[in-house]
Amino acid sequence: MRQKTIVKLILLGLLSSTSFANETFIDLIFGHSLGTISYGYTQKKSIGSGYSYYPEELEYNLGIKAGQSIEVIDILSLEPSIGATTSFLTNIYYIELPVLYKYKIIKFGPLIRYNYLTNIGIKYLGDTVKIEDKNSYSIGIKAVIVTSKVDFLFSYEYMLNAVYDDVSTNNNIRTSTHLDMQGVYFSSGIRVKF
Repeated sequence: MRQKTIVKLILLGLLSSTSFANETFIDLIFGHSLGTISYGYTQKKSIGSGYSYYPEELEYNLGIKAGQSIEVIDILSLEPSIGATTSFLTNIYYIELPVLYKYKIIKFGPLIRYNYLTNIGIKYLGDTVKIEDKNSYSIGIKAVIVTSKVDFLFSYEYMLNAVYDDVSTNNNIRTSTHLDMQGVYFSSGIRVKF
């Protein structure tokens, strides 16, 4: 309940920042993990038989985000945004706040992000094991190459607090799940400005 209240307050803050915005934008993003992520599950029946599946691979995702660029001073701007990414493993909804320094046609600076992971499903041999929704945070660096109509984006970030282990029992089958998405991610994309 507390998290929903915090998210509502942040969204309200983003919406009220419209009066200060210099421009509104939509970003289309492609990203991937720079290292492997691990995930998997073990299922055991009460009589002891069962199986495990624990691969490691790169995570690729596509995303869209909407936000506003708010100029604080001539060389410094905030770019709060909300967005969503999807991949073979999960959907991530997030709120992002980069603080960008402007030098000629390049804006760059640190970013922080709150991630809400949902619809997490580990698929193997026609089976899908679902994991409850999770939270994580990201910190990183973002760069924007500014042009007159379409900008180009790059970000390098580290996802924190993203190792999850769960155990559940259903119909005498005990399922242990593991998901480790913690690590470094790189994203690039384009921005359309309004």
